[in-house]
Amino acid sequence: MKTRLYTVHLLDNSSDDGLVLVKEGFCWLAFFIAIPWALFHRMWAVAGAFAVLQISLIVLFKVANIMVTGQVIALFGLALAFGFLADELRRNALTRQGYYLEEIVLEQNIDRATQRFLDARPELSARMASRS
Repeated sequence: MKTRLYTVHLLDNSSDDGLVLVKEGFCWLAFFIAIPWALFHRMWAVAGAFAVLQISLIVLFKVANIMVTGQVIALFGLALAFGFLADELRRNALTRQGYYLEEIVLEQNIDRATQRFLDARPELSARMASRS
């Protein structure tokens, strides 16, 4: 069975037990729908920067009178780069929001990775259960 690498991020503020796992590797959703993906993860600046990059490329190619094929290749390259960088951008956004990297977990899926992390930290698991 294929395993994946997840980074576990906890919120620095002890009053809220924020727990976020981020998968390592290529992000298909970010590749296909970059701006909605970034907005869903509350990465406003990243969504805005990506939109500006897309619009700039389109305007540049229109002004330079470059064929549509060149535009498609450039926009595909931009989407490909975003797919590879998406999880790193998400980790950076979490760091700016007060989260810190707690651990790295190797597991088959995100649910099992979360369970494995919480099993290793019973005090955190109990604290999170009592707040629910």
